[in-house]
Amino acid sequence: MRHAEDPYISTADFFLLEKWQENSPLPDDAQREQIFAAFADLGVQGQQPYQEIKQQRGRKASHLTTAERDLLSRVRHPTDRCLDDYFIPWVRTCYESGTDEAWTAIKEKLAGHCGGKTAMALDNAALYNVAREQRRIFYRVPQLLCVSESARQHRERLRKALYGEDSEEEDPDSDSDAQSEIYLDEPDYETYYWALVQGRIHVVDRVALAPEGSCPYAGKVRVVWYDACGRTIKYYRADVGYALELTGCDSYFLFENPVWGSAMVGKEFREGGACAPPFKVERESEGEGSKEEGGNK
Repeated sequence: MRHAEDPYISTADFFLLEKWQENSPLPDDAQREQIFAAFADLGVQGQQPYQEIKQQRGRKASHLTTAERDLLSRVRHPTDRCLDDYFIPWVRTCYESGTDEAWTAIKEKLAGHCGGKTAMALDNAALYNVAREQRRIFYRVPQLLCVSESARQHRERLRKALYGEDSEEEDPDSDSDAQSEIYLDEPDYETYYWALVQGRIHVVDRVALAPEGSCPYAGKVRVVWYDACGRTIKYYRADVGYALELTGCDSYFLFENPVWGSAMVGKEFREGGACAPPFKVERESEGEGSKEEGGNK
C-alpha cells in the first residue's frame, strides 16, 4: 500500500480539488461520486490539463495546502486513496445474503498468494455494491483511470496499433481522439484493443460468489481490461486459482497469453458499438452498399 501519511496525489485528486464546492447541497459522498463520474468521462485528451497541474505542483500530499489535504482526507476513503498499484485490484461488487463465506475464502487465498497483503481487495458495501454498473467502481478509485502519456502519444500509439508502423502520420494540428480513416487491407483489431487498455481489475460479482453449479461460470472471477474512461474493452471468466496467478502478472506479458485471445470484447467496443474501432469497409460496387469485416470476437 502507498504510504498513508504522505500519499501520492493523482490527476483525479487535482480534478476533484478544482471542482469541489463547499456550499454544494449534496452530501460529501454524492458530490465526490458526481465529480469522479465527470473525471471518468474525460478520457485521455480531457485529462491533459490536470496532468500538467500535477507536474507543476508535485505528486505528494505534502505538496498541497493544508486545506487541500484536509479536504482529500475528509472525502476520500483512506484504503482506496492509498491503493497499492503493484497488484491488480480485486473488487467485491456483490453483498447479498449468503455471499460472505465465499468472499472470505477468496480473500484468504488472495492473502496467501500475495504474502499476506490484502490491500488490493476492495470490500466496502457502501462504495462497491454496484452490481452490474461496473464503471461506478472507478468513481471510487479514479486513480486507476489516470494516464501517464500525452494525448498525442496516445493517438499515435493507437494509429500504429491499428494500421502498423508504416501507416501515414496523423495531422500534427489535430486534437481529436478520432482515428483517421485510412483503411488498409488488414487492420489489426486485437492490437488496437490492447493499445486502448488502461488497466485491469478482477471483479468478484454475484456469479463469482455463487455456489458451484448454481449458474454458468459460478465461482469464476470476472477479469476485466478497461480503457481510460473505465469502459470494458475485454473480459474473461477465470477460476479463482488462475485469476490469482494473473494478479501479480505484468499486463505487458498477457497480450500473448491465451486469456487475452479468449476474452470477449466489451459491448461498447464491438462492431457497431460507440467505441468500436474503424472496421474495414469493402464496397462490392458503387452504390451497392458495404460489408463490414472484423466485428465481434
